[in-house]
Amino acid sequence: MSLFVETIRVEGGEAPLLSLHQARLDNTLRACCGTDAPRIDLTGIVNGLAFTPRRMKVRVVYGCNGVTEVTCEQYRLRHIGSLKVVCDDTIDYAFKRTDRRCLQRLTAMRDNCDDVLIVRNGLLTDTSFTNIALLVDGRWLTPAQPLLAGVMRSRLIADGILRESDLTLDDVRRATGIRLTNAMTDWGEMEVLPSRIVP
Repeated sequence: MSLFVETIRVEGGEAPLLSLHQARLDNTLRACCGTDAPRIDLTGIVNGLAFTPRRMKVRVVYGCNGVTEVTCEQYRLRHIGSLKVVCDDTIDYAFKRTDRRCLQRLTAMRDNCDDVLIVRNGLLTDTSFTNIALLVDGRWLTPAQPLLAGVMRSRLIADGILRESDLTLDDVRRATGIRLTNAMTDWGEMEVLPSRIVP
């Protein structure tokens, strides 16, 4: 049975992206479980946990039989200073699965870099655990065809901060700024110098 996961940021007892997590969970269950999809209420799960004022990572593992695991731990920001470009034209990670072997296989190719930047069919997608944005001609652009449509990415698009675009390695060379984003981080908290993208 396939299992999926939502990784939810809670800080000061608040989960600001919870409605977007709920929407993604509901879409995943409809697509993968059909009419047998269980009803999972993330608000009830999060409200039932005790939190410190620090940034916490709540990990909810679920599948067609409901929730299988809930864990909560203090979040520690990963430092990503360099990205190795890797190509895979067949990779599919449209749903946030617990099985990350397709991503782990590519991450193993990062050489001395901190993570990988995955290119599929000539277009930028994501790193192994974040969406990416490029500052090109004064505008923040994010790949229109990511491996996984992250909830923070969705919020930034809705707020007009990011615009979707088909991006290539030529755009990386034109970029004056690169930011990485996911549900656990603030916008601008993770940046990579364009010169630190390794072909």
